[in-house]
Amino acid sequence: MVTMALSDLHDDLLRRILYFTPAKEAASTSALARRWRSLWLSSGAVNLDSFSYSSGSHSHDEPSYKRVAVRNAFLRGAEAALAASRAAPIRRLTFRLEGQTNKYLRQPDSIYKVLDDALSNPAARRVDELRVTVSHGSQPPARLPVVSIGSRPLDSLRVLDISTCHFQTHTPAELALRRLDAMRLHRCTVRATDLQAMIYAAPHLATLQLHEVQLVGTCKRIRCPSVTTLVLEDLDWRESSSWRGGMDLDAPMLRNFSYRGFLRRFLLEPPATTEIADVDLHFVADNEHRQRDDEKTCRLFWRFVNNFRNVKTMKLRLVHLEHIVVADKRKTAKLYTLAADTLFSNLHRLDLQAFYTPGRRAGGVAFATFLHCCPMIRVLHLELISTVDGDDPSKSASHVHDFSDEKGKVEFCNSVDQFICPQVKSKPAISLDGEDDDEENGS
Repeated sequence: MVTMALSDLHDDLLRRILYFTPAKEAASTSALARRWRSLWLSSGAVNLDSFSYSSGSHSHDEPSYKRVAVRNAFLRGAEAALAASRAAPIRRLTFRLEGQTNKYLRQPDSIYKVLDDALSNPAARRVDELRVTVSHGSQPPARLPVVSIGSRPLDSLRVLDISTCHFQTHTPAELALRRLDAMRLHRCTVRATDLQAMIYAAPHLATLQLHEVQLVGTCKRIRCPSVTTLVLEDLDWRESSSWRGGMDLDAPMLRNFSYRGFLRRFLLEPPATTEIADVDLHFVADNEHRQRDDEKTCRLFWRFVNNFRNVKTMKLRLVHLEHIVVADKRKTAKLYTLAADTLFSNLHRLDLQAFYTPGRRAGGVAFATFLHCCPMIRVLHLELISTVDGDDPSKSASHVHDFSDEKGKVEFCNSVDQFICPQVKSKPAISLDGEDDDEENGS
């Protein structure tokens, strides 16, 4: 059996390992050998982790003087790590704050001061990746620590990742992020004006990800001139926020869009000229509004998907398949016309996952209506999950519908073929058993 020690690894691999190592551990390791120290200092990364300075216990009963000592040790360690890295430019700078240390680091401007001091260090002026993560366990605190961007020049910054903070900009008018191409906010609170200022300050911003973000302010329109990939996941739509009424998005360069959340009013501009390649829509149940308004839900759905008429591939997950069917075209003439006029002329692949109630005709009508809007579809993947009428689909112990009956497969495929335009020569590839058709790549 051949064994290999870390010291036997190539310098490039060791340098890559040290690139992700917390600063305290990296400094301790580098003290053992001159080789390790030179590799760490040349890695271009400083990872500041408060856990490295704690005893590992996050108990609320821990004496306050111990938590203060951890905070002070963390601040001293940050200064020492930055001072040691002056020999080589810092490319990656990360802050990870965990446990009860946060209580003291959240004192007025504590995190902001640490971050500002770090970025003012000459070695960090050309940082291209900045990540700040504040871990509070399963429940975030009532008061989030403040992270402010823009007090120091960040001309080289390419990646910005902020988690569980109150995010704001410092002097938005002077903010300049000329090389920023990716920004991710997770479980943050941010004013709409600050978010817009960040986007305007980054003329090359290509990827924008907002996960569990609470948008604050009265503005309902976001302009993303250069964004090509946009992720909106579980945005906080509170009653007190005007954002609950919906959002207008101006993103002329958008190519990939992912949305997870409630059905809300959403308008993409310009929808007619935007050529979006991939769309992933996951609509979830609104537990705050249990009452069912099928007509409103149906209207919101068809208006939402109408923004993506030129999409090529679509993943669609619905709470209830029946909710997208127009029940009475005489009473809801405008809604019926909206659904009837929807046409995904470029859609080649559709992945549909939906709950449905067995025995109800509405589910089949809804599926047929949507399929009728996809005349060019070639690959169709279905996952239909049965549930009892009135149950919460997210908690239902339901099962995936079994299409194992060969006769049922034939009848189902025949019904699908009726919705395919006559001029389409190749028949769609349909996956009924959870696996994609192997022929889709060759089409």
